[in-house]
Amino acid sequence: MFDGFTEHARVNRRSERPKQYRNPLVVAQEWHALMADGGLNQADLAHELKVSRARVTQVMKLLDLDPKVVATIVALGDRLSRRVITERALRPMVGTPVDQQTAHVISWCGEPKPAC
Repeated sequence: MFDGFTEHARVNRRSERPKQYRNPLVVAQEWHALMADGGLNQADLAHELKVSRARVTQVMKLLDLDPKVVATIVALGDRLSRRVITERALRPMVGTPVDQQTAHVISWCGEPKPAC
């Protein structure tokens, strides 16, 4: 039975939750761990996650960024409250010189932490 009040309450509960965004480099690290732990290749992982092999390649390619850049972005954490960094912004940085990668990250996140 449809109860307008119940439906309205369900919608309100959903809208009260703050939107969270995944850190693309954390996702890439998780997928890398799944491949390593499970002995999977990219095609197997794509099948398991129900995504295309091209999608797995796109995400995994993010790990080709400079290790300090990766560490700085991963240090932001996961489940971000806003889109601090996006996969779409990171993809073109792969293969660029480290100083350019660092400059982009500083413009988005501020100076890298010394621990990184």
